Amino acid sequence: MGVVFDQSASLLSDWGEQATLVGNGWRQTVTVAFIDRWNNAMAGSMGIERVEPVAYVDTDDITDYDFDNGWTLEVGSATYRITAQAEQPDGLTELTLAKT
Repeated sequence: MGVVFDQSASLLSDWGEQATLVGNGWRQTVTVAFIDRWNNAMAGSMGIERVEPVAYVDTDDITDYDFDNGWTLEVGSATYRITAQAEQPDGLTELTLAKT
């Protein structure tokens, strides 16, 4: 499970920025808050840590979408592929991202 924020509305209003969710013919502007999360990974037989970008979005803003690995999130000139999503108990959905 991802990070749980007690004040999800505050997270988006204080740290949110506009992004465009793209996939399956949809283009929707949403407010997201980006956070770099440390994650364990393997490089051959050696364990390493890497920074993995995640974005939090209001779950109500994305309930009409059925995500798959082809969906992207565009922020300014950067495009991220959405690799996973996890609905949080505070009304946010965590989107795990990979830079394309």
